[in-house]
Amino acid sequence: MRLSRHVFISFLGLILLSSCGKDDPGSTTPTTLTTPTTQTDPTIQAALDLEYEALEKLAALFPDGETGLKADLLDKALKGGLSKKNLKTVDAKGFVTYLLLSDEKLNGKIPEEIKYLEKLQALDLAKNQLTGELPIEAFKKLTKLIYVDISENQGITNADAFKTQLEAAIPNIEVINN
Repeated sequence: MRLSRHVFISFLGLILLSSCGKDDPGSTTPTTLTTPTTQTDPTIQAALDLEYEALEKLAALFPDGETGLKADLLDKALKGGLSKKNLKTVDAKGFVTYLLLSDEKLNGKIPEEIKYLEKLQALDLAKNQLTGELPIEAFKKLTKLIYVDISENQGITNADAFKTQLEAAIPNIEVINN
């Protein structure tokens, strides 16, 4: 089953709204999840460290004047949490599940380290200035991914191959590239 972008974004909005005010029923502020500072499972900690490496590489794509966004993205890796601006959500262990970065003036190539975001379910990179080839093999390792939007990035040179290969490799994924 394929979801339209509008339906998917609406679904994510419902997730965000349902996460608001868990601690205070009258609150409109999203509840913040925190990653424990000491993990009891070294496997989980190692995976979180690799995820942080991927987020660092993604943060490098922000323009120099957008240091607040860079810091916000990297801060997630340390503390977890929700941000209405980028609709980043994390699971109970601190792994990124949704990362919506459309229209954030990102420029450059998506790094191979994207493969370390193993729990990622949705990635919206639309309306940026991304360039070069997308690392298809790295994305194929993201088996939980159900939605990717790379539309309106004229500098991506392998968008059609990316869409075709990812849809063949990951069941039920929707890739938007136009």
